[in-house]
Amino acid sequence: MIAEQLQKIWKLIPLGVLFFFFFTILKSLTLSLSNCIAFSIATILLLLIPHLLKKTKLKEKINQWSPQTIKVLFRFLLLVHLIFMVLFSLLFISEPRNDLGTIYHNALEIVEDGKINTEIDENTSCYHFYGYSNNDYFNNCQNNIMLLLILTLLYKVMSLLGFALTLEGTLLISQFFNILCIELAIWIGLKILQKKEDPFTSFIYFILSFFFLPYFINAFRFYTDTIVLPFSMLLIYLFISIDEQKDNQKKRIFSWIGMGLLAFLAIQIKQSAGIIVVAMFLFLLFQKRKRDLLHFCTILLPILFLLMALFQFWIHHTSWIDMSREEWIKFPTVHWISLGMTKSGSYSQDLVNLQLEHETTVEQKEEIVLQILKQQLSSYENMGEFLDFEFEKAVTTWCSGTYYQNSHLTWFYPPNIFQEFLLSDGKYFETFSIVLKTYSFFLLVCFLQISIYQLKEKNCPNHVFYSLIILGLALFLSFWETKSRYLLSFVPIFLLLVSDHLAKMDRE
Repeated sequence: MIAEQLQKIWKLIPLGVLFFFFFTILKSLTLSLSNCIAFSIATILLLLIPHLLKKTKLKEKINQWSPQTIKVLFRFLLLVHLIFMVLFSLLFISEPRNDLGTIYHNALEIVEDGKINTEIDENTSCYHFYGYSNNDYFNNCQNNIMLLLILTLLYKVMSLLGFALTLEGTLLISQFFNILCIELAIWIGLKILQKKEDPFTSFIYFILSFFFLPYFINAFRFYTDTIVLPFSMLLIYLFISIDEQKDNQKKRIFSWIGMGLLAFLAIQIKQSAGIIVVAMFLFLLFQKRKRDLLHFCTILLPILFLLMALFQFWIHHTSWIDMSREEWIKFPTVHWISLGMTKSGSYSQDLVNLQLEHETTVEQKEEIVLQILKQQLSSYENMGEFLDFEFEKAVTTWCSGTYYQNSHLTWFYPPNIFQEFLLSDGKYFETFSIVLKTYSFFLLVCFLQISIYQLKEKNCPNHVFYSLIILGLALFLSFWETKSRYLLSFVPIFLLLVSDHLAKMDRE
C-alpha cells in the first residue's frame, strides 16, 4: 500500500500546478476588468481550437508534408521572425542604464583599460541605488559577472576585428547578439519537439513563438533574461536526448558532461536556471531511472559544483576586479527574500537604504534583514491574508503579459509611437495590455488543462518534466523578488508543453 502511494507521489506536481494557477486566475478576475476580458477571450480561443482543427484538417495536412518542405518552411519563418526582431530592436534602441548600464560600460572598460572602474563617474549607472562604484557593484551583484564576461568577449572580438567601440556600434552588435540568443532558443525548441512529436506540434510551437510579442519588445535589451535562453534550452535538449542513447554509453557520458557545462553557464547567467537542474533530478526520481540518476549525481553535479567553485576562485584572484571589500558590500541572500515579501514583491529602495545606513558586514546586514522579514511576516493576521498577498503577487507576475519593465521603455531615442502602446500611461496601453494578457491567460488555462490530464495518467509521463519546471518557478517567485520579466527566461519551456497539449486536443 505504501509502495503504491510512493509510486504516485509525482502527481503532487500537476496537483500543485492546478492549485497554484487556479487560484492565481481566480484572484486576477477580482482585480481588474481587463483581466476578466483577457481571460474570457483566452478561454473562448482554447474552446474553439479543437473544432477548428477538425474542420480544417490542418494537422493531417501538415503531417503529410515532406521533411524537406517542413525544413524549408521553418527556416523561412525563422528568417521572417529574425527580420522583425531586428526592426524592433532598432526602433527601441536606447543607451543601457541601471544594472545593464553598469555591465555594459564595465565590459567596455575591461577591453580598453583591463579592469573595472573603481571611481564614481558618469558611467556609474547604479550609484543612485547603492552609492557604489561600478567595481563595488560587482562585489554585491556577482550574479551579473558572467554577462559582464560575455559582453567583454563580444567587444574584444569587435576590437580585434578593427571595429571602433562606439556607442552605436556596440549597441547594435549587443542587440543582434541578444536576438541571436532568442532565435537559437526557438530553433532548439523545434529540435526538441522534432525528436518525439509530429511536425504539426512543431508548427504550433513556432506559431506560438512568433506571436509572443514580448520577444519583440525585449529584442533591444541584451540582459540575462534572454541571453540565458539558448544555454537552458540546449541543456533540456541534451537531457531529452539521453533516451535515444541507451545503447551508446560513450555518447551518453558526453551528453552528461555537456549538461554539466551548460548547467554551469546557464546558472551563472541567470540563477533561476537552477530550477531546471532540480527538475531534472526529481523527474528522473519519479520515473525511477536509476542509471540516469547515477550519472546525474556522479557526472553533472560534480562538474557543476567544481566549475562554480573554480569560477568563484578565479573572480576573487583576477586583476580586473577588486573583491577586497566584498564582506562589507555584499547583500545577504535573505535580502532578496525580504524584497519578495514587500507589498509589491519587487525592488524596495527603503530596504536597501536600511542596510546601507552604516558600514556593516554581510552577517550584520543579514540580522537587519531578518528583523525586517519577521516584521513583514508578522504583519499578516492569518494564513488567509498571507495567501491573498501571495496570489496578488502571482497575478502581477504571471498575468500581466508584459514580461518587461516600463522604465526600460522610456529611454528610446528618439521616442516613438510604440511607447503609447507599451507604457502604462500610453494612449493605447489599456487596449494593448488586453492583447498581452490574453496570451498569458491562454498559457495559464492550458497549464490547468494539462494538469488535469496528467492526473489521469497512471505512470509519470514525460511532459511532467516541464510541469516540474513551471511549478518550481512558481514556488521560487512566491518568496523571491519578482517581476513579470523573470518569466521570460522560461517562455520556450512553457511553449514546449503547451504546443504538445494543443496538438493533441482533437484526440481528447
